[in-house]
Amino acid sequence: MLKTKAVFIPVFCDVKPSDLRYPEGQHSVYAPAFAQHEEKKRFGKKKLRQWKAALRSSSVISAYELSTSNDNVEMLCTKIALAVQQAVGKTSKGFPRYVEAAKDQICLCADSSASTSRSAQVKKSCLLPRDSHPVGIDSKVEDMLRLLQDQKIPVIAVVGMGGSGKTFLLQHVYNTGKSRFEYSIWLSISRSFSVKNLQHDIASHIGLESKIVGGAITEERAAELIHEHLKGKRSLIVLDDLWTLSTEDDILYKLGLPAHKDCKVVVTTRNKEVAQNSKAHVYEMKILSDEDSWKLFCFYAFPDCEENSAPPDLEEVGREIVKQCGNLPLAIKTTAASLVNTARLSKWESKRDQLKKPAVPFGGHDPVMDILKLSYDSLPQHLKPCFAYLSFFPEDEEIDPEYLVYLWIGEGFIPTGEGQCDTAWDWLDQLVQLCLLQLSEGLEFSKFTSIGYNKRLTKHCKIHDLLHDLAIHISREKKCAFSVEEAATYTSAASGWCRILLAKKDINPNDISESRPAYLRTLSLSQNNEISSIPENFFSAIRGLRVLDLSSTRIYALPASIGKMVLLKVLNLRGTAIVEVPECVRHLKSLLFLAMSNGCRSLPVWIGELKCLQYLECQLVYRMPRGISKLASLRVLRSDMLAALHGRG
Repeated sequence: MLKTKAVFIPVFCDVKPSDLRYPEGQHSVYAPAFAQHEEKKRFGKKKLRQWKAALRSSSVISAYELSTSNDNVEMLCTKIALAVQQAVGKTSKGFPRYVEAAKDQICLCADSSASTSRSAQVKKSCLLPRDSHPVGIDSKVEDMLRLLQDQKIPVIAVVGMGGSGKTFLLQHVYNTGKSRFEYSIWLSISRSFSVKNLQHDIASHIGLESKIVGGAITEERAAELIHEHLKGKRSLIVLDDLWTLSTEDDILYKLGLPAHKDCKVVVTTRNKEVAQNSKAHVYEMKILSDEDSWKLFCFYAFPDCEENSAPPDLEEVGREIVKQCGNLPLAIKTTAASLVNTARLSKWESKRDQLKKPAVPFGGHDPVMDILKLSYDSLPQHLKPCFAYLSFFPEDEEIDPEYLVYLWIGEGFIPTGEGQCDTAWDWLDQLVQLCLLQLSEGLEFSKFTSIGYNKRLTKHCKIHDLLHDLAIHISREKKCAFSVEEAATYTSAASGWCRILLAKKDINPNDISESRPAYLRTLSLSQNNEISSIPENFFSAIRGLRVLDLSSTRIYALPASIGKMVLLKVLNLRGTAIVEVPECVRHLKSLLFLAMSNGCRSLPVWIGELKCLQYLECQLVYRMPRGISKLASLRVLRSDMLAALHGRG
């Protein structure tokens, strides 16, 4: 079933997803069956391995769970039947055939009677990467679950160096243990995190959006509301990649997280002092054993070999390579993936010798960075700029892969011609296969009272913090991407070599105007709270712009001069205060990607004049103008409102 393109809706009846996650485990209900299969040898080891992988994959897909002894089975079966009908569609009147509203997204509707808020409420599960392969973590998962059950330990700090697998371990612990808690929340903490944004994330999980997100209250008051709501409730909160947990800057206090036996807070950090300066119980992340490191290496280096075993002539040099990776999972995965389909011994010896050479370390980075740089150096030439472009995104951000491929197209990285978008997706998949990018899949749902629940299969990309640091380093080294502050100091940027300009938070538009290189191709003002309007002549000097990202700003209007940027291919207005498609957009005949804010409720009649448009996002638009039929190149129309209405029939 997983090999097909069909909608996959797992139903866990009297069985836990964790039983599928470790089917060969000692306590799994599937362990006896697999033991019998291996004893009878009716099926080969490769087939059994495929079955186990399929069970693990299905265990991380959000689905239905029921207990025949406790739940109303009839009610649940009715909901499942409705979901299947709406996913597959019927030919009879009242149930129009299911229409794919967006590429690779399945929209399912459920009853709306329980909905009480008109605001869109989005919840996402903690998803394991598509290429995840657990090696040597079973005992660590059990250790963490025991710590979560200890009522004397409210805060646990998982400490380990970058690339040691802290986040991967916590993803398994989170997905295994979250069913025991009333609330389970996963927060990714960047080095320059915003307490307000984190409070909003927590509020969206515990039903306080109207009071915290929608209301104009202080951070202190928001913390009080969160604390009052969580007090006495069993909660699991994960703070991934925390950089500070001192008494002077107590993020737990600022977020309103109660420190008591019912609320368990788990943090991951690279800095042992972070845990020592707090009252957290320290769990030191041990590196993999030599044998587990070799198993992980073989899984990625020999995916097509029986039991992922190494050819005899490559095993010795392969083990030497693993040793040079320091038994760190991230270094092992990226190095192994770079050697896939490479059978020549000389190539392997060359990789080993490169790892043995004393590299010039990047200032302030973890030692594993030198190994990651070798993986980048071995990339095909066409993938190098695509990887470096990942510096465009903020640290720890979930990346929309659809948006990413159009950024690459807009920058001119993808060869023009028929099938350009398919080529971009192929290149993205190559980065995933090389373990330089993580692709996760799962169900996400939004809730609208007047319509109901809207579920869809979503894909998100994430890049490991160390790989993100590497992408930033390469972009600067190639003199192609700078922040506004850097552009003012780098002569290369001033002389026109800068391709990407990122305006960080709290930057004044006048500062941006002074830093604009003439050959700029990408400009991002995303998440800049200082900008609410753009001067009329702002774009006069950068008419060659290909990508403009104004997302998550307070901008409410666009200057007419944008219409003169005839080469613009990507325009991102998500999260802005713009409520209708600006008239100036009408002249952007090269536009391929247009994403509007949720405040946009209608599209103009002239939308059909954008003949090249391939991607259109208007989440809350439910009535389309006739002109949209003229968009012959359109590949993706993303609208939650349309999907929900269609599901109602």
